[in-house]
Amino acid sequence: MVSARIPTELRDSVHLRLREMGSSPSELINLAYLTFLESGKLPSVQAHITPGTRKLSPEKSKALKQTIMETSLAVPESFFGDLSDDQLLSQALEAEYETLA
Repeated sequence: MVSARIPTELRDSVHLRLREMGSSPSELINLAYLTFLESGKLPSVQAHITPGTRKLSPEKSKALKQTIMETSLAVPESFFGDLSDDQLLSQALEAEYETLA
């Protein structure tokens, strides 16, 4: 049994959202305890992101390149005719704008 002081408005909002998704406060608390046990950290409202340059590890870079290769298809240049990238983009945007009208 766990008891906690939670503002009524917050409690009611959370209980409503949990009911809507078919869950319960007990499930939420159990998952919170398990998460803390596994990570040893309290959840934060917003993860602190330190400014600066980020770089993929060699493993992640290799995995990303592999994914791109597996999901890309070679297209012959003749497929696009003599159109530039800008012209192709313009055509695609025009077609999309037409569907909005």
